[in-house]
Amino acid sequence: MGAAATQGNSCLEGNRIYLRSGGDPTNGDFAGKSCMVLDVATGEKLAEYGIPEETAGNENSYWGYIAVEDGTLFGSIANTDHILRYAYRESDMNKLFSESSLFFAMDASTGRLKWTFTPEHSIRHNAIAIGAGKVFLIDRPLAVSDAIRRNPHRLQGDSVNISQEHPPGKLLALDCSTGEILWQNEDNIYGTLLALSEEEDVLIMTYQFTSFRQKSEVGGLMTGFRASDGKRLWEDSTRIGADRRYRYSSRPLINGRVIYLEPGAYNLLTGERLDFSFERSYSCGILTGCKNLLVFRSATMGYRDLTAGSGTENYGGIRPGCWINALPVGGLVIMPDATARCNCSYLNKATIALQPLRR
Repeated sequence: MGAAATQGNSCLEGNRIYLRSGGDPTNGDFAGKSCMVLDVATGEKLAEYGIPEETAGNENSYWGYIAVEDGTLFGSIANTDHILRYAYRESDMNKLFSESSLFFAMDASTGRLKWTFTPEHSIRHNAIAIGAGKVFLIDRPLAVSDAIRRNPHRLQGDSVNISQEHPPGKLLALDCSTGEILWQNEDNIYGTLLALSEEEDVLIMTYQFTSFRQKSEVGGLMTGFRASDGKRLWEDSTRIGADRRYRYSSRPLINGRVIYLEPGAYNLLTGERLDFSFERSYSCGILTGCKNLLVFRSATMGYRDLTAGSGTENYGGIRPGCWINALPVGGLVIMPDATARCNCSYLNKATIALQPLRR
């Protein structure tokens, strides 16, 4: 539930891992004002970078979004008053922030501040994508219907009794080096999630319509933009079936010129729906993939060989976790154990690494 909203708390480049520090601002602990830099091989602490000084004096300042690209560390100042409701069963969301009021860039090797960007409204962490020398983000009013009232005596709080409407925003591209606005598009910017194909110069806008979605994640639409200038290339409904419902339960996965959006696939350049169908058993996680393989939870660990027409297959006896957990990388599928606190009746609770079968 946490990563679905916050985007994550660590990133990796070269031999350094950047880890957003902890802290609980609801209890007056604002240790979350910094990012630790660790050596990947040894775990040695190499540095610790604080949030920009212009915001450090504010007791509500808290490091939110985190990413690194081409030697630049990106971060944000989280909105600690916007606490999301439980999206799936019970989740403690009090330290898991999904929106930010300021975005910044630092030199990843020194921590020197390069620039800051203050949105007119708010930046949702899932609506940020970085690549091709640009930061793409959506500046949009808060979806207040996603939130719960802050109540220190009752964690869940009370539902906010307001309209479900979420006003549109504007899509911007910032220069990674300077923070300069390169282009912006204000034509029906509805999305809550961005995904980028740097290779094909296409930026995708849609919704995170997963098991962990918020009320603002209404689904049903996907749009492609030319990333270099913000031109709208195509826009298509993603509703399926006779009742035109929106049934996918994963984020879009860009693979070459194909977008895999469960249960179908689309042409990245045109938005055309492809002759591809995808089914799996019960699941709470989302798809991961590489050039020739999709990996996911389908009761147990499921996979789809994109070079064959065999459909969904299973590696039984073990299950992936509830978010991004099975990683096809470096010629292997690596899956750390994610069964802590889980009482699902699977035989094997282990970290595994699988390699292709050689015939």
